[in-house]
Parts: sequence; structure tokens; C-alpha cells
Amino acid sequence: MAENATHNLHNLLTLRGALVRDPHGWAGYLTEAIDAFADHGTASRTIDEGVAHAEEVWRLLAEVGVDMDDVADKLEREGVASFQKSFDDLLAALAAKAAELR
Repeated sequence: MAENATHNLHNLLTLRGALVRDPHGWAGYLTEAIDAFADHGTASRTIDEGVAHAEEVWRLLAEVGVDMDDVADKLEREGVASFQKSFDDLLAALAAKAAELR
């Protein structure tokens, strides 16, 4: 359910106006999520809970040789490369469409 009610999936239309999501079905998912939260959800501050445990996990990762700085660097490099490829593909598609329309 969570994947149906995130900020990433709110668009019903593409930039060119093509319908990509059924608005009535989408409204149903959102209503279902709200009802489920009302039934058994809890809103509370949790950001500062379990901090000592999290710090211990990070310490243990370092003990077994996992360098989280290296992990973060790798994820950043791979994420940027993936975005760049998608962006390059988009630009190529737009160029091809522009050439087709000329």
C-alpha cells in the first residue's frame, strides 16, 4: 500500500498530457491508505528512537570491514551514472522526435 501513496506516484498525466494512471482507481488507493492508517496507524516522533542501537550497528559494520563511506560513495556514483544514462536517453528521444516533426 505504501508504494501507492507516496509523493513519487501522484501524477495522473505525463508532461505531454497522456493519462498514465486511472484517477478514480488512484483516489481509491489513497482512500484505502488513509482508512488503513486510521484503523491501525500511529503518528509519532521516532527520529530519535533507537539511536544507540543504530550507532552500535554502524560500529559493528566497521568491525567486519564494511566501510560505509565507501558504500555511500559507490551508491552515489552508481546513482548519478544511472540518472545520467536516463537523461541522455531522454535527450536522444527528444532529438529524434524533434527531427521527425521537422
